[in-house]
Amino acid sequence: MPLRFLSYLLFAMAALAGALSNATAADFSPEQRTQIEAIVRDYLKTHPDVLIDAMQAAEDKLKADTKDKAAKALADHHREVFDDPQSPVAGNPKGM
Repeated sequence: MPLRFLSYLLFAMAALAGALSNATAADFSPEQRTQIEAIVRDYLKTHPDVLIDAMQAAEDKLKADTKDKAAKALADHHREVFDDPQSPVAGNPKGM
């Protein structure tokens, strides 16, 4: 669980950093970078709900991606799964 939380935290920090500006880290002096990090850290401590929202969004996205991949795999292999003439069938062949 801690590793998962850390990955979500890193994802949230990357998303927040990307949303703040198109500037790169090289565009800031070491002093400015330290100040920005302090501001972000303070904001996240003051508003932890931002991290919770980001983690929930990441989890929702992962679940949706997984569901989409499973649906695509089933669609791609529909014939092999449902229409295999070599699959055994039990019961009345006429369905009665």
